[in-house]
Amino acid sequence: MFLAFIYDELGWTLGDALYSLLEFGDDIHRDSRHASCVACFLQGRMTHTPAEIIDLWMRHPDGRVSNRDVEYKTMYSACTEDFQNAKSVRVALTCFAAQTVMKKLVKEAEDAIRPDSGLHASRKKTAIIKACQPLLCTLLMAVAVRGFDPSFNGKSFRERRPPELVVTNVISDLDFSQSNRANLIALARGLLYFALSAPFDIYQYQSRTGAMPAYSTVISTLEGLAKQEADCVAEHGKDLMTIKGLITDNIQHFLLQRDVCIGRVNAMKIGMAATYVELHDCPVGSLDFKDRQERLEKNLRASLSVNTLFNLIDQRHLETIGVLFLLRTLVINIPELSKHQSEVTLRYRTRGQKLCIEPHKTKVHPLGTSGKNETITTELKDALVDFLEQAGQEQGHWNGQLMPVCGDGLTFEKIVQLKYYLRFHQDPFESLAFIVPVLAPWHTVWTDIGRIFQTYWGETLSHDPSTLGFSAAKIHRRTPSCLRKPDFKEALELLETVHDARILDCFRTYYKSNDIFEHFKALASDGKTPSFEELETHAKAVYRTFCTHHSDASSKSDEHPNTTRWKEAIPLGSPWTSGRAQPAASATVGSYYRIWLLLSDPKGKQKKKPKKAKKQGEDEGDQPFLEDRVLANAINFMGDLIVAREFLYAVSEGDVGRVYEAMKMMLFTFAGTSHSRYTTYLLEFICALELESSTKLRETVLKSLLVNLSGEPGRFAPADLIQEYFNRLLQTIAERKGAEYNTHFVRNIVSRNLHHLARLRDDFYEGVGLAERSGRHCKPHKDAELRILLKEYKLQQLHTRRPGRTFVPDDENLKVSDFRAGLAKLRRGKLANWVAESVFMRGSPSAHTSTQPPTRVVSSDFLDEESDDEEDETDGMDSVPNLASMRVVDGDLVVESLDVHADVGRILDALARERASEEDISDDELDGGQH
Repeated sequence: MFLAFIYDELGWTLGDALYSLLEFGDDIHRDSRHASCVACFLQGRMTHTPAEIIDLWMRHPDGRVSNRDVEYKTMYSACTEDFQNAKSVRVALTCFAAQTVMKKLVKEAEDAIRPDSGLHASRKKTAIIKACQPLLCTLLMAVAVRGFDPSFNGKSFRERRPPELVVTNVISDLDFSQSNRANLIALARGLLYFALSAPFDIYQYQSRTGAMPAYSTVISTLEGLAKQEADCVAEHGKDLMTIKGLITDNIQHFLLQRDVCIGRVNAMKIGMAATYVELHDCPVGSLDFKDRQERLEKNLRASLSVNTLFNLIDQRHLETIGVLFLLRTLVINIPELSKHQSEVTLRYRTRGQKLCIEPHKTKVHPLGTSGKNETITTELKDALVDFLEQAGQEQGHWNGQLMPVCGDGLTFEKIVQLKYYLRFHQDPFESLAFIVPVLAPWHTVWTDIGRIFQTYWGETLSHDPSTLGFSAAKIHRRTPSCLRKPDFKEALELLETVHDARILDCFRTYYKSNDIFEHFKALASDGKTPSFEELETHAKAVYRTFCTHHSDASSKSDEHPNTTRWKEAIPLGSPWTSGRAQPAASATVGSYYRIWLLLSDPKGKQKKKPKKAKKQGEDEGDQPFLEDRVLANAINFMGDLIVAREFLYAVSEGDVGRVYEAMKMMLFTFAGTSHSRYTTYLLEFICALELESSTKLRETVLKSLLVNLSGEPGRFAPADLIQEYFNRLLQTIAERKGAEYNTHFVRNIVSRNLHHLARLRDDFYEGVGLAERSGRHCKPHKDAELRILLKEYKLQQLHTRRPGRTFVPDDENLKVSDFRAGLAKLRRGKLANWVAESVFMRGSPSAHTSTQPPTRVVSSDFLDEESDDEEDETDGMDSVPNLASMRVVDGDLVVESLDVHADVGRILDALARERASEEDISDDELDGGQH
């Protein structure tokens, strides 16, 4: 009826009727009923909505267009003419939808590339693209995900090729193509490629396709970021409410020219690098310059004695840590005791804790490098002034605070000498009096590891089971090329394996069992596994028997008052039958007792030797050697390794108090060997902290020893190790570039961005969900090595008493531990010489009465000649160890190699082609100069 009416009565077509029904305008008259009906329909307030009508139009078979029809090709066309000329309903609807969406997307893109939207590299906002371009995101997600449901708000649709990441990068490329200023993601991608050392051809290709800016833009961005970093550091350094410090070290490489000619010669390129560190969790006001000067004027170091140094060692803490260390080794290596690991960790964090740093992400800022040589005093001053100026401290604009400067042994010594040379300047800045030299921890423990290798390695193919070389040969480890400075990671792994095996063998000896593993397995099967309190009691007995200097003395003296108790704790092995006990005039029981009295009494109160009845015709010089030299060496090794390994554990856990306690012990062990320089370094460092620093300053200086770049517990690292890592990167880059360290590119572009470039890869991995893949090698299992060593130690009866056992000449049987030898050397004149020289160098009031250098104190009956200490110690100048990071995981110390060459390889190729960027097409040229 309706169609008949409009066709027959009105003479309209269906199209005319629909057009007249929906037509509107000022000149179009509609009555109220007409307007009301149209409004109800268009607003969806009728039974059938417009969406249903449009759906019927789109699906209706009468509106189908054959694929052979010319109009079929214009479906979904974004051309306005195709929509205006469309006749079929399907062509019209698809063209209308495409053009409407296109207009909306263009509008969203225009909004997204505005400076205030956040896509510019100078701004950062979250969810920028989703907020500014939601329609495009939805459409692309529908393309990227099969069966996409726009109402789904899940974070991820799949693990591989996450569509949200793919869509984000696609939209970013589109926005960057429209405006070269909407380059946040594109520029970040360019920086990542720069850090990964992508070939230069990739920059050209990716820039051409709009995936990233040109290489010149990346370099320009790095330069801008470096300037921003410099301003940030200077502003932070001037703030009196902040606590800060510097880490510095020498940096050098040998430049080997390809074509040698005038102006191009092979030469050593030398410089210095430094890092500015923002210190947290430090007491405010700790860097008080006036307070330190007042303490220096008291000249307390002039009255320093060996007893004072010895009493600084917390003996009770030393035993607590030693017992806990034995327990930690036991519960880690014995499966049946692994349940007690949490108990050991708890004791470390309560009973064994000294001064622990709260886990916090340390902010470090590498400074611009300097081309100065630290071994030349004038150049060292220029470099320090340069670094201080970058840290906001300038002549006439010094903020009046102290500045801790951490460096390795050589740097530490040179800074102390420099302050001595400048002490007559009245201005604190000109005299550098406000600088507090800080001895770096990693180089210190590396030197101590070298001392341990020198002391305990022994002869090649030695049959002495107490030597380190004997154990290394059993597990097929080679002799280091330089015992004084072995490779850090390899040496530490060997020491850990041997030390763990000896600790387990000590427990085996204590429990009087044949196999420590089978012993606890049998106890577990019978339900008699000892409790933690029982294990702690056993560990204390093992420590006092096998790990202390008293045990060393007991193993070599039958006349020590406590020898009987010690003998009861350690079993007697089979008689020593490798040759008869040889007479030795220099190795009598009486001489051993005199040596023990000399070295074991820290107060210097000598006791008279108890007289012993002498048989008629008995000559003291004909008495046989009845001590156990092998057991004494094993005991000394146990004690020294506990200190060194505890040092590394404390570093990773961030307990600088425990680190400091270990350094006090190392002072005496260094003094007993040829490491005279580190004896001097530790004397200066400890004396400055104990006698010339407030409690707050001491705490701040100790906390400046460690940094934590991740902010996670157990991930602390020595400050000088981080600086050494940065230096390795810079050295390789400068060597490849053939550049000096004071050039603009190395100093102002690479150096300041080095830390960010080094961690850029990890940040991007975390951003795309790959952070769980650490990329680290698993810690190798050492069960086989432990069992081999345990079997050998049991066969050799290493930790039992065998009177007369020795493998060394008679004149070496009197050798005492490095700690006791150091105690004797300090008491016999070494400390007095250092005090006199340091007081003279400080220019203290007591030294002003004479212009002559102090007279050295030399004791004629000194056990070891002072000349033995004069061996040159360059602190790693000629020896380059492989760097390794340390972290504590479930109570176990994990050592991981820092692959510097791999990290440098990700940066170098782009750096080597810096000049080629000048010929590259800039972004402005690609965009026709439009901004």
